[in-house]
Amino acid sequence: MNHDQINELVRKANPVPDPSRLGTTPPPSYERDTVQTRTPSGRQRRPRGILVGLAAVAAVFLIGIALNFQRGPGDIAGPDTTLSTPTTTTSTTSTTVPLPEFPSERTDLVQGGDTWAVVLAAAPDMGDPEIEAARTAAVTAGFTPGISDCDAGAAAVLGMTEPGVHYYTVSVYLNSEADAEAALAAFVARGTEGAVGLIQTFCLD
Repeated sequence: MNHDQINELVRKANPVPDPSRLGTTPPPSYERDTVQTRTPSGRQRRPRGILVGLAAVAAVFLIGIALNFQRGPGDIAGPDTTLSTPTTTTSTTSTTVPLPEFPSERTDLVQGGDTWAVVLAAAPDMGDPEIEAARTAAVTAGFTPGISDCDAGAAAVLGMTEPGVHYYTVSVYLNSEADAEAALAAFVARGTEGAVGLIQTFCLD
């Protein structure tokens, strides 16, 4: 639409009074080549530039609405609903349990007398590895055992009662049954098995 067409539309929207009726000639503001127009009452009409500016603002507003409709529900950022899990730190302290102590060894043995003992090994062969391992464990614990076949009933304490078989044993001697049980517990805690029993000691003279 050109300049003349805009003025024509403005003139039709605001018809000019007949000069013969008013007794006056139309004011210069009604000429075709003017951009602004006035109403018969003398009020100035809006310039074309203001109308164009309003139209541009309206167009931007409509474009913004159209863009919002094109966005999906997933495009709208919502509040963060992620629950934070509290972290806990657990500290473990390793404690070392002390090994049980060995009771005192009995030293007043009597020929043919009874005594409580912990029998650690029995075997028909004096060179059996179990015999040597038991002797080493007894010496490490502070006892003075020997590899002997003079302790009557020692092999039977370990369940070795085969008839006609001569056994060599390794035993430690204690002052009471309670001491013998405590000594056995101390040996087991250190990885050496055995059994508690009442035996007779010989070969002392």
